[in-house]
This record gives sequence, structure tokens and C-alpha cells, in this order.
Amino acid sequence: SLRNGSRTPILNYDGRERDAELERDPAYLAARSRELLNGIVDGDGVDLDAEVLAAFALDASGDDALLPSTLRRELAFAAHHATHHFFVAGLVAKSHLGLALPDDVGRAPATLRHDRQSSSSTGAYVDVGG
Repeated sequence: SLRNGSRTPILNYDGRERDAELERDPAYLAARSRELLNGIVDGDGVDLDAEVLAAFALDASGDDALLPSTLRRELAFAAHHATHHFFVAGLVAKSHLGLALPDDVGRAPATLRHDRQSSSSTGAYVDVGG
């Protein structure tokens, strides 16, 4: 959730608002995702360099760490962080649903870069995608 009660909005990953329909309905999720993407891409009043405070629960004390950031950096972090979720979803899709997915689904960009550099020098490629 992005709370705007202070001068600098607080982006709280752990305190995000839940929407059961997003979790149950893939079509609704896709539509909401497109709305958010369009709002960011079209600029729709969004200042990607706006300062935010990113709130993180680093322990169980109940106190969040507030770290200065920007909306652009936090969107990049969320996209990067999602990679490991895609990996797990890819394993389920391949193993349990029999879907064919590209081998790089869910593999971090740095891992792909490393594999390309390693394979170009050794000729080896390691597929851990299942």
C-alpha cells in the first residue's frame, strides 16, 4: 500500500491492501495490471522520481524500517523481485500442468547474463528450469 498521510508517501510491502478478487480471478488481475501499467507508462500524473519511504519489517518487533527511495527504484525492485515468483510458477506450469515455457522464465537477468558469458567461454550451458 502507498500511504500518503505524510509529506513523503510510505510504500509498505507488508501492509499492502488485500483484494480477494485479484487473488481468485486471472482476468480481473490482468485488467487491473493493465490499468496500473497504463497509468505509469502514460504518465497519468505519476512522478517516477518522487521520493517515497519504503517500509520493511526486518524483525518481529512490529517496528518497520523506513528507507528513503523513489517510486522508480521501488518499481524496479518489484519487477526484479518478481523473478523468483515466476520461477516457482514456471515449475508448477511445467511439472503439474504440462505447459511448455521458455527456459529463461523465472531466471534472474544476472543469472542469464552469467550463463551466456560462461557458455561463450566454455561452451557449456546449465538448464535449471526443470
